[in-house]
Amino acid sequence: MTAGLLALLGAVSLWGRGTPAGTEITNMAEIRYQLPGASLEYSLSSNEDRFVVDRVVDVRVDWSDTGPVEVGPDEPDRVLSFIVSNLGNAEDNLTLSFEHNDSVSFQPPVENVRICLDSDGDGVFDPEQDEEAQRVTLPSDGNMTVFLVADMPSDPDSNLSYEKLGVFSETNATEDPERPEVLDVVVRRGEDWAQGSYWMRDYRLVSEKSMEILSSDGELHTGSVVRYTLLVAIEGGDGRIENVVVEDEIPEGTEYLPGSMTLDGNSLTDEEDADAGSLLEDPDRIRVNLGTLEQSSEGRTERNVTFEVRVK
Repeated sequence: MTAGLLALLGAVSLWGRGTPAGTEITNMAEIRYQLPGASLEYSLSSNEDRFVVDRVVDVRVDWSDTGPVEVGPDEPDRVLSFIVSNLGNAEDNLTLSFEHNDSVSFQPPVENVRICLDSDGDGVFDPEQDEEAQRVTLPSDGNMTVFLVADMPSDPDSNLSYEKLGVFSETNATEDPERPEVLDVVVRRGEDWAQGSYWMRDYRLVSEKSMEILSSDGELHTGSVVRYTLLVAIEGGDGRIENVVVEDEIPEGTEYLPGSMTLDGNSLTDEEDADAGSLLEDPDRIRVNLGTLEQSSEGRTERNVTFEVRVK
């Protein structure tokens, strides 16, 4: 009976996940016994059993935002965040892909779609550091945040848009039944998809800049004074936008007229103090903090910033 059991144990390969692919696991049994009428104990060693852990391919992608990402028309670089994982037991090269769900998403679709890797690992998209990529190499049980970055269309026909990120292992399955001791590649999940979504606001922030020549002759020349007016407002549906800050550089060839900055007709100081305005340097520019803009059935918030310059 012992011989029969031993005959079933050969050099076979096993599926594994935590144990690295290609690991050889060896085992040998020791059998102790006594013969009838003898006081001595004998021992017998079995043959050595060898198991080679297979290369397991298992990839996964999950949408990691807490809900639909709120966006507005024409907004650039809006981000959906995903976690791409290599659940296999060896390093794997993964290809990344994007797909727009045409059947239930707003049209026209998002534009200028890029897939970017979270290079610094902080989970926040930084266009200066997080480079665009179509492939990523992950170690066993490794993961990485991947960003889907897109520009929003101007006038979509609905409020929701569903975008999918796909991940594909570049490792193919292999099997050699004639040589079970060699490393096989077992594909549990060679590709995976996850879907995220954008939610389009009905309202948007708009701005309009105009100029007025204040010189008596109405001509623009050395010494002429120009007043700039910047209108900032919400248009579209009801909503609110917070922490709105206007910055405008003083045009080259002109100089700012001290004390000329206003907000909704009220004078602002040039210093960084309690009021909303300040004059900054390097480069010379005005900054005005508008705070929160809101639009509801009771009316809309519209702010006007002015400042004056003189042509040198």
